[in-house]
Amino acid sequence: MKPDGAAIAAHPTTSGDRMPMHVFIICLYGLVMTLPALMPGFFVPGDYPTHTLWAKHFAHAFWQGDLYPRWAFEMNAGLGSPFLFHYGPVPYYVTSFLHPLFSNDPEGWRQAAVCAVTAMLASGIAGYFWLSRITGRSGALLGALAYMCEPYHLNMVFYKLGGLGALWALVWLPLIMMATEDVVRGKRHAVLRLACWYALLVMTHLPVTLVFSMLPLAYGLALAPRGERRSRMLLVGLGMALGIGLSAVFLVPAMTTQDTLWFTTMNEDMFTYDQNFILAGSRTNERLTTPLHIEATEVVMICIALSAWLAVRVRTSGVSRRLVNFFAATAIVAFFMMTPISTPIWELVTPLQQLQFPWRFAPIVSLAVMVLLAFLVSSPGKPFAFTKLFPVALLVAAFAFFCIPAMAELTVMARSIGTVSVNRLMELLSPVSDERLIGIDRLKYEADVIEHLPRWVPRTPFVDRKYGYLAVAQLSRETPRASVVSGKGTIDV
Repeated sequence: MKPDGAAIAAHPTTSGDRMPMHVFIICLYGLVMTLPALMPGFFVPGDYPTHTLWAKHFAHAFWQGDLYPRWAFEMNAGLGSPFLFHYGPVPYYVTSFLHPLFSNDPEGWRQAAVCAVTAMLASGIAGYFWLSRITGRSGALLGALAYMCEPYHLNMVFYKLGGLGALWALVWLPLIMMATEDVVRGKRHAVLRLACWYALLVMTHLPVTLVFSMLPLAYGLALAPRGERRSRMLLVGLGMALGIGLSAVFLVPAMTTQDTLWFTTMNEDMFTYDQNFILAGSRTNERLTTPLHIEATEVVMICIALSAWLAVRVRTSGVSRRLVNFFAATAIVAFFMMTPISTPIWELVTPLQQLQFPWRFAPIVSLAVMVLLAFLVSSPGKPFAFTKLFPVALLVAAFAFFCIPAMAELTVMARSIGTVSVNRLMELLSPVSDERLIGIDRLKYEADVIEHLPRWVPRTPFVDRKYGYLAVAQLSRETPRASVVSGKGTIDV
């Protein structure tokens, strides 16, 4: 017997004629939220120069006929870089497809910016299609808009870090949850759809994959009717296993070649998990800079989740209440994993330590908040009741406090009209930030981050300090290249 459709679509959806308008609203809203990335000038969040460099070299190899580039031959002043063995390639396929549209963008700034904006729009649309099944279209619309403007998603990932992989990972999460529902419902080809979405997540961002992978299994268990839970769980697991098989072309080399590089630098000093818990009080490492906005953001997000849960649980029953309780518990567990109280789990489950930052569980909180707010809007009762307005007001306040200042800062930079180039960017940043110039230096000399240096490159204070290995790249770049004589002739041996 197949599970009843009501076990998944707890709220009947309205007529489909509202869907195009809702999608249009989501796209327009996303474009406004990401406006600095589309303006003339520069869009330079923290890791953006690195992703721009990687995207440039990936596209160069791709359009020369290498359909899955592995080695960036021209990086590190012609010595090459193996970053594509270890960093998910999906975002760089997107930038590569955009490459022919930006012939006047040789350094790849515009391509990476449009890629980031596309991921933001796609995440909202994916969230909307998933939520419209379980909360109705009105709730799905608010949930999707909330997903896009949550401080972690918009402020931290889009504006502060500029991480293309993390942005695209947030696209695949709702689609994986939607495919999980189809598997539980017994829909045709659902296992294959789950495998494809999960493979895309694996090939996009491995840390998010690690923290997320238990959620589809738990979600399938919560949805499946009694008596069929084991079989449905096995099918969900089968879909994820097939996804791992589809992504093995990336996953196997990524997991088996880390010992050949200086990956250990990713878990040293201030980058160890135990130095990056939120709400940890005093820090033992003076250099540790777990940003206060991450700490404050996640506290606000868990408050939104709990207040929405308290408001909606009394207005729902049956399957709806079960789902509300499930996502409230999901948010609580993810928040718990970001705090020092979870240290025994981090010590026991050693693969988690490779995450570096416990706040990598933040996407799970964002996903849960999206669902809870969607249920809140769809639940019966007065639409302007205090208990309904309070979680939404908290989100609006968080957006105003965290996201608007970041938008304003990057808008000032984006409005700097001029030639989009590394040299121009260094001119603009030189009076402002020496630390930001270090990252731009790497872009200028096309030098990769230190964890992608081969093991045979000795670790010395010169190499480690202030990206000192840039001097090596600069020296290599300025060394005259050997010339090769070409033409016709004869050689006597």
